[in-house]
Amino acid sequence: MQKYEQLVQLYQKASGSLNMSVVEEPMPYAVVESILMRTIPISSRVGGVLEIVKGTSLEQFAYSPADVDAIVDRVDLLLSLSKEENFEIADKGREHILNLFEKEKTEKMLLKTFMG
Repeated sequence: MQKYEQLVQLYQKASGSLNMSVVEEPMPYAVVESILMRTIPISSRVGGVLEIVKGTSLEQFAYSPADVDAIVDRVDLLLSLSKEENFEIADKGREHILNLFEKEKTEKMLLKTFMG
């Protein structure tokens, strides 16, 4: 079995992922990948994380960098969800990401940015 297939299997078993980055990443790939795999990311509010989860139920799982109490609170929140609640939040998050990065929409934004 290839490593990517193993990663997919792990995502399918997980309710969430813990992303503790403190680096200002404009595009936090681990967070996007987690959401696309229907796994709720518990992530620090750095870089592009808030832009990605803004306006979704995933926003409640973001925390201030290095705030250990907030991390524990977000993990507790995730663990308190029923399977149905977890699936609903994860599915809506995935839909949000697919819409956010929809090809035609992204092309228009890039053209507007670079062509004026």
